[in-house]
Amino acid sequence: MSIMKAIRINPFLLRTGVLLALLLVCGSFTAAQSVFRADTTLAVADRHPLSFQIPQGCREVDVTVRFSIGDPSRVTLLYFSPSNGMSLYESHLCRSGLELQEYELKYRPVSGTQFEYNANVPSGDYVAYFSRQGEMDAHELRFAFAVDNFVGDYTLDTPVPYNGSGHVPSPDPAPSYATPSPGRSLTRSHILRRDMLDTSGNLFLETLSYFDGLGRPVQTLHSGASPSGADLADFTDYDRRGRVWRVWRQVPVSGLDGAFVSDLPERAVSFTSDSRPYEETLREESPLGRPLQVTGVGSAWLGHPSALRYGTNDADSPLLSCRRFTVTSSGGLSDGGLYPSGSLEVVRSTDEDGHVRLSFL
Repeated sequence: MSIMKAIRINPFLLRTGVLLALLLVCGSFTAAQSVFRADTTLAVADRHPLSFQIPQGCREVDVTVRFSIGDPSRVTLLYFSPSNGMSLYESHLCRSGLELQEYELKYRPVSGTQFEYNANVPSGDYVAYFSRQGEMDAHELRFAFAVDNFVGDYTLDTPVPYNGSGHVPSPDPAPSYATPSPGRSLTRSHILRRDMLDTSGNLFLETLSYFDGLGRPVQTLHSGASPSGADLADFTDYDRRGRVWRVWRQVPVSGLDGAFVSDLPERAVSFTSDSRPYEETLREESPLGRPLQVTGVGSAWLGHPSALRYGTNDADSPLLSCRRFTVTSSGGLSDGGLYPSGSLEVVRSTDEDGHVRLSFL
């Protein structure tokens, strides 16, 4: 004989659960709609209008257009909508190869036409990037390229190594720092750790880890760890979205007896005689928060950051295609052909000297 037991469900909890589920679905929908991405390939680039409908509330637009040019030509970009697209959108025209080479779209109006921004380029495979950041109203992004072959004498523009598309946000304003008081900061969350160096417990290394009100690590202090016997402390700043922004280098601090060193950034500037004794990371304005630019410690690195850009593989591109190899039962390698387009994430990193590395993930 089977016995069934009735289960009583609290109506309030049921309604609450349904509401939370709806909020999660709406949140995912909103997050998905906040970024507009498109990638298209043109069989014929000349005077082929492209149109993209950007939704209301979109915060990031990233459009990629690929095409080929058979002869040296003047390539002109014309925005139909919005009419001031050159000022609203960041545009890059690059020639594919072992390394992307960017051709600047220069302001050179062509008499009797609407064409103003153009580049004189050789034949080859090209990719154009269009990006925009910040909350925007619904609008149509509509543009076209005019590809006019040169006749007679001409001079090609000189390209530069492509440093990546995507908007790098400006740093947040510098925060102000309070003056610390001596003694361990009992009003701030912290963890005290002692690594014993002998069995008596009298000799040890002491580390204090301080956290902010959200539980994020903001400072690690090593008691008496400097050669002079002073404490060694670092400091971490977070940007307005709560992501790691500036990591200040360790400096010796004396006379505070393990207190949270709230003004360590100012002490670090004074100790190093350098206005930038920190590593700074600027991230994309999206929920992913991926790093876009990292500037090393010290003023010497200002203007020489490393850059990261993100995309997907393209089986039709010599630069962005990736071959798949597998290991056979005999230990050899088997060529499985190219990965399908869009199946891998591509991270393009450019170091401080401009050297580029592509990672297929």
